[in-house]
Amino acid sequence: VLSIDETEYALTASRRVVSSGRVTINVYNRGMDDHDFVVEDSTGRSLGQSILLPGASDQLVITLPAGEYKLVCSLFRGTAISHEALGMVTGLRVQNPPGVTTLARRR
Repeated sequence: VLSIDETEYALTASRRVVSSGRVTINVYNRGMDDHDFVVEDSTGRSLGQSILLPGASDQLVITLPAGEYKLVCSLFRGTAISHEALGMVTGLRVQNPPGVTTLARRR
């Protein structure tokens, strides 16, 4: 389980590393402005999103393989007032649990 707090203009994760597989993300908008929350893979593809009014919360359950991900508020992306540019972004590393390895299939 991962908890995310969003405020103006910060996105704070309860942890930066989680185990691969099914990940539960509890998102809280503790700010006074609307925010959203997006999980993106290394190519920028959205894997899950929540839209949160002030004081609202949501829960996302996403299956994530090992890798690097971006957690971000994407409001006003591409503009000078984008929430991401103002600091609402952090990274997440997903790794296989100890003792679990991924075997590549040979062809």
